[in-house]
Amino acid sequence: GEGEIPLLALIRELKKDSPNLATIPSIYYRAGGGAPRNNPGTSLIRDLNRLPFPAREAVLNCDYGSYRGHAMLTARGCPYRCAFCADKSMWKGKVRRRSIESVIDELRHIKNTYHVDLIDFQDGTFTFDRDYVERFCDAVIGNNLKLSWGCTARYDNLDERLIDLMKNAGCSGMYFGLESGSNRMLEAVGKRTTVEQIIEVSDMIYSSGIPSATSVILGLPEEGKQDIEATLSLMQKVKTDIFDVNSYVPLPGSPLFEEMASRDKNGIDWGTAAYKSLDNHFSRVITLDELRGYLLTAYRIADDVRKTTLSRYQSAVRDSGQISSI
Repeated sequence: GEGEIPLLALIRELKKDSPNLATIPSIYYRAGGGAPRNNPGTSLIRDLNRLPFPAREAVLNCDYGSYRGHAMLTARGCPYRCAFCADKSMWKGKVRRRSIESVIDELRHIKNTYHVDLIDFQDGTFTFDRDYVERFCDAVIGNNLKLSWGCTARYDNLDERLIDLMKNAGCSGMYFGLESGSNRMLEAVGKRTTVEQIIEVSDMIYSSGIPSATSVILGLPEEGKQDIEATLSLMQKVKTDIFDVNSYVPLPGSPLFEEMASRDKNGIDWGTAAYKSLDNHFSRVITLDELRGYLLTAYRIADDVRKTTLSRYQSAVRDSGQISSI
């Protein structure tokens, strides 16, 4: 669960002459004899505005003069229920969001304290509440912050008017979960988007000039050859600047994980299971060798898109007169 309250309680307890770990909420620990124990958790923090800004200055060996990207959260939780995602188990299916004023204050603090190239909003889905996004953008513009920021986004949240407003407020990147080029699979995993939406909104984003990164997942349990080939085909059509290719992992707490038989759950090798692994195989439809072949094809497509993006940006820099040659 959330770590702020348990961690503070743990630190205070460890300072005592005779710490009693049984009093600390939300922790696992080994008691006498090495037996593992866990204590009941705390309730979620209702008001995120109560939390202080992260103590960025306390991060060891971090040169903020060289490293100029800063991560931020405006919310905890996601309103969506994608079957491959474990967000609901972490945040209990609830979404809590900081006030616009709190977020603007932190942005102003970062700008006044550090050299900043980019703010990365790492919310589960930054764009889910249109009214919030509009008020945030208006506040950034009204406070003349002039910061570049990126965020997570969904195809069903955006239109040209909102995209233009986000760009005017400094949005310089969006991360999308395309996941599949098969409407059958998109419905099966609860994405609540369609291939047609993906193509339409990707065109809008691309035309706006805001760079985008796009995630795809291959190897979902019920995903067949036609579904994967539809994803590969869409990867060659959809407009984006970079693809993030992933091999399906059954995350504990996700609906797809909970549907697995106990034998299959216990058989997962968590030493090798990873999004970029060619050894994951949780499909009930295709073989591991077939999945590896499709993954390698997806990586080749992604590499071609990356090269095209680099070439396009190099040409833009040349044309701007900032450099004479690449």
